[in-house]
Amino acid sequence: MKDSFKKCCKNAKVKEDLSSFDIIEVDDQYSYKLLQHLDALTGDEKESEEIAENMPDYLNPSSGSIAIGNLIEATSQARILEALLQLRGEAGALQLKRVTRALVASWRGLSSPTGGAIILSR
Repeated sequence: MKDSFKKCCKNAKVKEDLSSFDIIEVDDQYSYKLLQHLDALTGDEKESEEIAENMPDYLNPSSGSIAIGNLIEATSQARILEALLQLRGEAGALQLKRVTRALVASWRGLSSPTGGAIILSR
């Protein structure tokens, strides 16, 4: 996931910093995976712990897998859809203000190290 994030940022000409994004949808199929994925994205264990502890509005505004469940192979597509709805201003009660750039970072699931990232913007 770390490599995917770096390549996305390079291609989108965005700083490799989570503050560059208005929303971040990160895979959290298991509670510990949220921390692992934030570690991969931030490169800083303390920063990722602080983000996870505070759970700011911009982190998993869809409420993640806890709310929508584990959709197995479709989990990443659901995250992308949630990000698109935010960017379009169509997220209903979950809508955040002024969303112009989103990061989606997803993991395929157990028995696979496969993961990826995508940056979406208006």
